[in-house]
Amino acid sequence: KISEASPRCCPLDRTVLLTLDRTFGWSNDYRHVPGLPMDNIYLLLDAAHASEIMNSERLGWRWLGRLLANSRGRISRLEWLFAFLVLVLGTSATLGLVQGVMNLLPGTSYHADIFLIVALLAAISFFCFTVKRSVDAGVNPIATLIFGFLFPVTLFFFIAGVPKEHARHEDPRIKFTDPLDIAFWDVRGDEKRYGVAQRFGVFFKKLSPRFLWGLGGYLIVGIGVIPILTL
Repeated sequence: KISEASPRCCPLDRTVLLTLDRTFGWSNDYRHVPGLPMDNIYLLLDAAHASEIMNSERLGWRWLGRLLANSRGRISRLEWLFAFLVLVLGTSATLGLVQGVMNLLPGTSYHADIFLIVALLAAISFFCFTVKRSVDAGVNPIATLIFGFLFPVTLFFFIAGVPKEHARHEDPRIKFTDPLDIAFWDVRGDEKRYGVAQRFGVFFKKLSPRFLWGLGGYLIVGIGVIPILTL
């Protein structure tokens, strides 16, 4: 089943492997069986346990904070796209909330200043996650920002750049790649790969449901509810 499966992902579900391992205790009774690829099975079993631990960990507000406010490290294309989407919608929601408060408190003298602060914070966040994406793609961050400012279309070519090896920074795609699939790719001797839809699926499964509900609620209230109620 393993040798004939598609190279995209392991044909044996993590739950199946863990159930077999817990039932028969294979991981606690390692034995090499001549003529059978048992070493590959043990590799997949170890990866299944690592996958269970990894899938129990979720990304939330702390991850988003580092994504938007820290310029060190590197991030994947999906992380950059998610950060850009959150920045655009989050800025709109924040401005909507500010405008709603201003409508409830007419005559305030801080209207322009607050909008300027929000715009400045948005610019800093864009700088942070774009610099990290440039590092991941092996492009000079200053060049990315300069050319992106002068010719905005070029920015997307930098963002979509092929990831480069970095001795100082771990590959950011690792946290969105199932250890069981990595082990399966090693067993098959194929290059590591996910389809586009699969990459998006793994990415969003990694996000905490509470985080997504909280973020979604903030965006809905800021963009739709408050502006309508305070017109």
